[in-house]
Amino acid sequence: MLITSLLQFSVSHDNFVSAISGSMHQTQSETWAEVFSWLSILWKRGFCHDNPQVRCMIMQSFLGIEWRNYGSCVKSVPESFIHGSLMEALNDPVHHSDFGVKGIYSSKTIEGATHFLHHYSSYLNARETVIFLNSLASLAKRKSFSRAGLMGLAECIAASAFGAYKYSNNKVKSYEFGTVDEVQLEYSLENFLHDNGTELLDFLRYVLESSKQHFNPNYRFRVCEKVVEAAASMVPASDVSLEILLHFISTLPREVTDYGGLLRVRVQDWLLQNHQVTRSGGIQIQLLESLNEFPERFIIHHCL
Repeated sequence: MLITSLLQFSVSHDNFVSAISGSMHQTQSETWAEVFSWLSILWKRGFCHDNPQVRCMIMQSFLGIEWRNYGSCVKSVPESFIHGSLMEALNDPVHHSDFGVKGIYSSKTIEGATHFLHHYSSYLNARETVIFLNSLASLAKRKSFSRAGLMGLAECIAASAFGAYKYSNNKVKSYEFGTVDEVQLEYSLENFLHDNGTELLDFLRYVLESSKQHFNPNYRFRVCEKVVEAAASMVPASDVSLEILLHFISTLPREVTDYGGLLRVRVQDWLLQNHQVTRSGGIQIQLLESLNEFPERFIIHHCL
C-alpha cells in the first residue's frame, strides 16, 4: 500500500541521514512533518469516503501502523488531524461493529486509537499535554457523539493523560503506560495547571453530562471511569478551587459516588492525594480547611 511504502521510505531515509551525520535532526523532523502532512490528507479523504468498506480500510491502515517504531516522529502527525478527522471518524458507527458485544463497551478501533494517542502524548511536554487535552475534551461541548463515539472520546482522553507525566507535590510520576523523556522535568506548572486545570475539568464535565443521555448504567460507569482517571492524573486537586471541584464531582452520577459506588474510593483518593502539607504545627489537610471555609465564602459571595 502507498501509505506503508511512504513510511518505509521515510524510515530508510532517516536512517541514511543519521548514519551520515548526527547534526541532521532538523532535516529529519522536516521530512517527517512533510510525510505526515500528506498522509493526513489521504486519511482525511478516506475517512469521509462514500463507501463504508473504504472507510474501514483506511482506518485499519492508520491503526495498523506500529507507532512505537517511529518514536518521537509521531509528534509530526498534525494535531488538527487528530482533533478533527480522526475523532470524527471514531464517531462513525461503521468502525464499531463489535461495540457492546457481551457487555463490553469498547471496540478494536477504540483500542487502536488509544494506543496511538498514548504514544503521541508521551512525546508532549506537560504544558502541551494539558492544551492538547483541553482541545480534545472540548469536542464534547461542540459536537454530538454516538454511544461508541463518546466512549471512544473518553478512552482517548484517558489514554492521552496516561501518556504524560503526572505532577503531584511538584514531583513527576510516570503512569503504567510508559515513560517520557526527562527533559519534561524543567517545566514549572503550578500557575499553568491552576488556570488550565480549571478549564480542563470544565470540558471533562461536558463528557460526563453527555454520558447521562444513555440509559445503560454500565456504559455510563465506563465513561465516568475514564473521565475521572484523566482528571485525577492531570489535575492535582489542590491546584483548583473547591468550588470547581465540587461542581465537577456533582456532575458524576450519584450511583458511582454514593456509598458503595464504584468510583467513590477513586474520587476520594484524588481529592486527598495532594492536600497534605507539613507545617510547624504538624500535618494540615487543606481540603478540610477549604470545606470549613466554604459556607462563609458562599454566603459572602451570594448574599452580600
